[in-house]
Amino acid sequence: MATGSKVLIGIPCSYDVVYQKFADSLLALSLTTVLQKDKCGINELRIAWSISPYLWDMRNNLAKEVFSWNADYIFMLDVDMQFPADVLLRALSVHRQYKYDIVGVPYLNRAG
Repeated sequence: MATGSKVLIGIPCSYDVVYQKFADSLLALSLTTVLQKDKCGINELRIAWSISPYLWDMRNNLAKEVFSWNADYIFMLDVDMQFPADVLLRALSVHRQYKYDIVGVPYLNRAG
């Protein structure tokens, strides 16, 4: 990963509310990433929400945001997920180590 990478956290959302566990996870992820951004080579972190009744439309809008903001990476999160605070850092680490174009991670949804 090049120094000074821009990471977009993309969140498709068709709900009027988000789950508390998602909000807690997103806050912890954001704080952890910002506090360690120099160590992992992230220069900028942005959170973008897309609202539509159609999941495909939301994901396409977020992909367009990557290009308009000139981001190096997109990290998609669904609003029914919960995840560890370092999940983005670990995904970037896997990308750097193995040079994968796409990195997926396991997660818990609201059903657990």
